[in-house]
Amino acid sequence: MVVKMIDFATVEMAGDDFWADHESEIVSKQLECFSAADWDALSFELGTRGVVFQERIAQLLGERDIGQAADILLPMAASKDRELALTARESLRGMSFQVVASGACRLSAQGKLATEVIACESINEILDAIEHRSSIF
Repeated sequence: MVVKMIDFATVEMAGDDFWADHESEIVSKQLECFSAADWDALSFELGTRGVVFQERIAQLLGERDIGQAADILLPMAASKDRELALTARESLRGMSFQVVASGACRLSAQGKLATEVIACESINEILDAIEHRSSIF
């Protein structure tokens, strides 16, 4: 399953200026049209790509206050790569608590997030729980 709309190589290989000035806008618009299958494919693709790609996508996902974006960003927030984790956390902080909490519930039900995260009452509490308790497998 491959998302055909996004040129993954360009996302990963583009220089910082080209990414910021051009490509990020194109990919952001493509995310607006994603189907459920596209979100699943992107989630899979992220696991096969480098940190630069993941960070760039994490930045764009913060613009989407939707569950699919939270589902992708929550595991990124536990990344061992500090920059990726910080980027994902910042994107999650830009989302509504309801969307992030719903994502935490979904991931907990799938066994991908510790159950105590469900009781958190703010996005920062969820992120602290992920960071300090190694909640994501």
